[in-house]
Amino acid sequence: MVVKIVKTKLKYNKLETTPKNPENDTQPTHKPSIAALHGVPFAPFIDSMSIVVKVANDADQQSFYKSLHTELGNKEILLDNVRKLGWRFPRRLVLTNAMKTENFPILSWRVTAPTHDPSKAPEHDADGKNYNKHGQLIAGGRVREICLDLWPRAMTVGDFDLMYANLTCFVHQGFRYFHDHGKITKIEVSTDLANLKMAEIHVVPDITTTAKTWSKEGQIETIVLGKTNVGNSTRIYDRGKKRLDKGQVHPIYEGVRVERILRPKGLTLPTLAQLKNPFAGLAIVTLPSKPITEPKDYIWEMFTDTVKLRGLPAALKLLPEEKRAEYRKWFKSHGHPKWDATEIWNKWGAYLMYSGLFSKKQHTANALAAYLVKKTKLEKP
Repeated sequence: MVVKIVKTKLKYNKLETTPKNPENDTQPTHKPSIAALHGVPFAPFIDSMSIVVKVANDADQQSFYKSLHTELGNKEILLDNVRKLGWRFPRRLVLTNAMKTENFPILSWRVTAPTHDPSKAPEHDADGKNYNKHGQLIAGGRVREICLDLWPRAMTVGDFDLMYANLTCFVHQGFRYFHDHGKITKIEVSTDLANLKMAEIHVVPDITTTAKTWSKEGQIETIVLGKTNVGNSTRIYDRGKKRLDKGQVHPIYEGVRVERILRPKGLTLPTLAQLKNPFAGLAIVTLPSKPITEPKDYIWEMFTDTVKLRGLPAALKLLPEEKRAEYRKWFKSHGHPKWDATEIWNKWGAYLMYSGLFSKKQHTANALAAYLVKKTKLEKP
């Protein structure tokens, strides 16, 4: 099947909204702040995600490679290549000029290149046979997989619309193809705790979870729980300090960000609303007063000084096993008043409605319906 693609030049600006079309109302006319979602100050959002499609259809494999061969050098829709291990031809999709280039989506491929000798097996991308002597991509290959890396938090309605348009230059259904056939291989779900500092919160890690802290000038700035390469880790850091190091000073950056980095199995865009609460079980607590089981004040004072300097996970490791279990239990009973994982996750479905990840009204309706059904079941006595 031959797919004819008609390219049009689209212009968007972050300060503009796309005209409303009653027959194809794909996006809300603006992105409300997360704080405005039903009056809840802390709500989850997707910081980044990777969607991978394995192209099984033979006609699609050829058609997508032909589009890649045609558009790879098109500077109007693709920026120069970036580094992405295990993938070929990684390029950033051009969006608005007002958006930071580092937040442009990345499109990358795994392909089977053609061979000049019919008696030989096709040359795969790993051996570098995709280019001719002039550095041009050889025609006649096949696309085996496509990966789309997104940073939804940084994108506006116009950015999403332009991304939808540009993706149709490479796959015939554009983003809809990723929606219907893609798997979410990595996702970072975050929430911001505004007007808080790292010194005001402490984290009680699971017994089997590794924990690391990074400090600067005697102040803890980052806590990492778990290993990121395993696909189930947590990163908690001071947003204000991070932005200050980049020369960005603004009140909106003040606070603590809690990030959950996941590599889920079987998660797709249609099932995104059914994602289990990644913040459940994360114990963020305050620094309590001395427990009644600790008779010596100076021991507790030394321990809390260590907590402030090295972090709670490192301080707990210094204790004998019995004392460690006692202190862990005491800290867990003093949850931080601004941390409620259940309440935060109750706004997941509302966030998805405004995330821009659903290009049609029906997609959003299906996702929200699944979320509401699940929520209703959980609330039944």
